[in-house]
Amino acid sequence: MPSIKFGGAFLTKQREFRDTLYRYMNPNAGNVGGFSNFVTTQNVWVWTPEQEYTQGVFLQDFTEARNQYDSKMNIMAAYAMTELPLTNRLKSIFGVRVEKTDLFFTSFDPGKNLNNTKIIDSIDPLPSGALIYEVIKNKMNLRGSYSRTVARPTFREAAPVALFDVVNNAIIIGNPNLERTLIDNIDFRWEYFHKPGQVVSFSLFYKAFQNPIELVFSPLAPNKEWQYQNVSKGAAYGLEFEVQKSLDFIPVLDDFTVGTNLTIVRSEVDIPANELAARQKLDPNASATRPLFNQSPYIVNGFIQYLNKASGTTANVSYNVQGPRLKVVSLIGTPDVFEQPFHALDFKISQRIGKGFSASFTANNILNSQFRETQTYRDVDYIFQGRFPGRSFALGLSYMLGQN
Repeated sequence: MPSIKFGGAFLTKQREFRDTLYRYMNPNAGNVGGFSNFVTTQNVWVWTPEQEYTQGVFLQDFTEARNQYDSKMNIMAAYAMTELPLTNRLKSIFGVRVEKTDLFFTSFDPGKNLNNTKIIDSIDPLPSGALIYEVIKNKMNLRGSYSRTVARPTFREAAPVALFDVVNNAIIIGNPNLERTLIDNIDFRWEYFHKPGQVVSFSLFYKAFQNPIELVFSPLAPNKEWQYQNVSKGAAYGLEFEVQKSLDFIPVLDDFTVGTNLTIVRSEVDIPANELAARQKLDPNASATRPLFNQSPYIVNGFIQYLNKASGTTANVSYNVQGPRLKVVSLIGTPDVFEQPFHALDFKISQRIGKGFSASFTANNILNSQFRETQTYRDVDYIFQGRFPGRSFALGLSYMLGQN
């Protein structure tokens, strides 16, 4: 029987950002710099009244008004959809959602003249449609779908401020001229439900991007500076396989469930003409496209879960890895920065104790994988930055209120 649904939504987000900066200064030499400089001869000082504030190291406030801001985003939406059976086995779902986005920004930098200024003002119709064919009732489906979605810049990406990123040891600059990204999604999927919570599926997908956002840097900048920018268009396509299955068909393993998910993706964006010209000066055969920012060519997930309701024991082993993905784009022809695969193997076990209590043990990064970002030149990988997060272990004890 046909059905119609409609409704609306309103979402507001606010951000008040204050950045306080201090530096260790020597009255004669200026900025002390790295920690190893704190205890050099010229920076170590025994105070005397005659030499007050002329030697040693002092903490000085270097807070800048330009790195303080307030921002607010309002999103208003309305939608309507219909589900219409076409035959006993084939049904259609069609709808449209309209979203109105307003992003306001106030800068404390007197030179920017931004006082509750609207830097994003967009109205986006987002249509969607799907055809679902029930091959086996309540068991197997074939579906094809199309939808348009939108990805908006975050406050940090759009804010015209320069902030120091401790993890990346870089100054990251926002861009108030960023456009939101529109994404057209096409998906074909086969799915089989063996039992509730148990599924096998295979899908093919294609995504077209308008104005995708990238993080770029120029090695010629006086400091290590990165900034967000749009490129005109991009695409991603591939396949995905998923299975989640109980092992209850093996008597001694009936409390175990296994699952895996494999995604293979090919992605590309068109390199802007001025950037491509810089690349081809160094490499005449440089490609006119590159992978989509932050998109891995493959993603692998897997898990084994043990659940015994009678004893209250739950255990899970999970594994995840993503292929090399573009993290920072170079603007002047030097190699782009790629995040290399990080093999994450984690384990968790929990045990119910009495009424309401449970104890748990967690082990993360069991393989002790290294985080690496690299640049490749003439088939040789050079470390851009890296670190060993190390293994971590945790014990926990919890109590749930209201247990009988």
